[in-house]
Amino acid sequence: MDKAMNTNEDAGENLICESHGDVLVVSLQQEDVDIDCPESTVGRIFLAFGETTKIVLDLTEVQFIGSYGVGMLLRMIQQAGTSGLAFKFCGLSEPVSQALELVHVSRLIDIYDTREQAIYSFQRLG
Repeated sequence: MDKAMNTNEDAGENLICESHGDVLVVSLQQEDVDIDCPESTVGRIFLAFGETTKIVLDLTEVQFIGSYGVGMLLRMIQQAGTSGLAFKFCGLSEPVSQALELVHVSRLIDIYDTREQAIYSFQRLG
């Protein structure tokens, strides 16, 4: 791990960012992602990217995602695509996985069981 940054400026928001070579892993440290999750979360995640173009969003700590949270992730995927970022998810709990499957997120973005698998997928691609 090259660097770690903890961002906790909005109530209930906690992001941990870790650099693994040229891959940035952003871990959302929040159990519930729904209407109570600040919209600024998307902006803060994108600010954390800095110069990197390879991002893994680790959702291991998220145990529930409501429709607002799904919409937030979809906006993040759309913004990443228009910004030329390679974006992957990992660590989805069963409830989160089911919620994202309802809107076919796996057709839009690669999803891995672990952060190690997601990081390795970038290394395979070069």
